[in-house]
Amino acid sequence: MSKTVAAAFATHLRGDVTTVANIFDITWEDGTEFFFTDLDEDVKQFGGEDYIAFPGFDATAVSSAAGLNVDNLDLTTFIEEAAMSVDDIRSGKWANAEVRQRLINYKDFSMGSIILRFGNIGQITQVDDAVKAEVRGLLHFLNNGIGAVVSLNCRARLFSTELPDACKVAASPAVWATSIFANVRQPREAGLGFNIEKSPSVFNDRVFRCSVEGIVGGTEPVWDTTLGNTTVDNDASWVAIRARLVTDLVVASVTDRGQFVVTSITDAPDAFLTLGKVECLTGLNSGIKRVAKSWTLSSKEILTTRDFPFDISPADTFSITAGCDKTPATCDGTFDNWNNNRSENLTPTEDQVLEFQRAIEG
Repeated sequence: MSKTVAAAFATHLRGDVTTVANIFDITWEDGTEFFFTDLDEDVKQFGGEDYIAFPGFDATAVSSAAGLNVDNLDLTTFIEEAAMSVDDIRSGKWANAEVRQRLINYKDFSMGSIILRFGNIGQITQVDDAVKAEVRGLLHFLNNGIGAVVSLNCRARLFSTELPDACKVAASPAVWATSIFANVRQPREAGLGFNIEKSPSVFNDRVFRCSVEGIVGGTEPVWDTTLGNTTVDNDASWVAIRARLVTDLVVASVTDRGQFVVTSITDAPDAFLTLGKVECLTGLNSGIKRVAKSWTLSSKEILTTRDFPFDISPADTFSITAGCDKTPATCDGTFDNWNNNRSENLTPTEDQVLEFQRAIEG
């Protein structure tokens, strides 16, 4: 990649003695910014920012190749709680952070800077008090799939409303309100209509789907929480269905960071919450999500596919969403959403394509 270099900087680089340093602008996905340098002292007010001399901060040479191979470099430093804490690394805040590396003359800021590399942080490895982060060049985005492909199982993401992977099923419909006209939902279609489902003001493990259109009452009705039963609400009626977001999980006992038992009023069967998103609401892991490897109703135990980064304590609170195994049976039977299914489930498999008709004997 060609570099634009100011004439004065180019002359300085050709000299016998240089006073250059690397500076790094790093931005988390939430917008938080960090400024580091590999110099042995801070670089003050370059471009309006102070670049911190981080202990042991070092960058390898950039590995580049012709063609479409991904450029990469490694950043190595000691963990410093004030700037790069273990908690932030474990919670994934540094994952995919944007990195801009530049070369400057720290004795003469008027020479500007040379942009050496843009990229994103990939794999992070921690060894004792040191951490090494892989910085991948922008070409790594070309490894991402773009557009839809033919698949036997659904490509949509459960609860997504954005194309091309929109599922349109709502994780948690809006809370019931007065002065609305309730609409009946079209069968097998989660994406049409307004006010077709409502959540109660107090969680009761149910969502209520409109079964008779009409204007609702002036006060919230007393909900019939028996699955399939109807609640009359002035001119409208609602039928009880299972809540797809369970929010009252309180940790009762802990096996480890990926296995714990909760208390909850939910009666969701094992398959319904398996593969759902488990989010910690309070405690050391607050805001961090994992996928439920399994949910066991009889014991109300959650097992996640990956451990949470920090210890889970009794009384920590969690939420969990319904899960989807992407099969037609789940899409149609569990979520009644076949019209938004994004699979080609009748496409012949390779074995079926290669089958041939045997001659009839006799």
